[in-house]
Amino acid sequence: MSTAVAGVVYARFGRRLLAAIVDAVFFGATGGALLFLIYGPEYFVWLREPHGAAEMYGSADLWVEYFLPFVLTIWMWRVYGATPGKFLLGCQVVDAQTLRHVTFRQAVLRYIGYFVSIVPLGAGFLWVLIDKRRQGFHDKLARTVVIVEDETRKSLKQLEQEAS
Repeated sequence: MSTAVAGVVYARFGRRLLAAIVDAVFFGATGGALLFLIYGPEYFVWLREPHGAAEMYGSADLWVEYFLPFVLTIWMWRVYGATPGKFLLGCQVVDAQTLRHVTFRQAVLRYIGYFVSIVPLGAGFLWVLIDKRRQGFHDKLARTVVIVEDETRKSLKQLEQEAS
């Protein structure tokens, strides 16, 4: 059961972790398909060979593996309030005070905050387990929360308005 405060249900660690796994699969599959289209099957043969962690097959690697996920994630948070994983699990990233969509600045800070969260052995992500609003370090930095959209709490009129 998620923690609820004043009608708001904050997403718990397990739901957020599962959403992150779905996102990793989504971005990995999308990136892999794009790199296959760009480089052809030779790219996947190259991946099996030992090389340095920072070595790239070509310049498209940088764009597809790093820049594209950054841009898509920021855009999805701004427009939909969720990446594919959060969307599938009924979660939404919102401003911690207004509970509205995040600003561009908040989205960028939250993305950068992922690196802050992972540096101390992932403690920034694990913080979600003990925080009363289920915020990780990246959420605190960007002043965001992840809420669970519970359709059962909405009236029929609200659902009809959203559908039209």
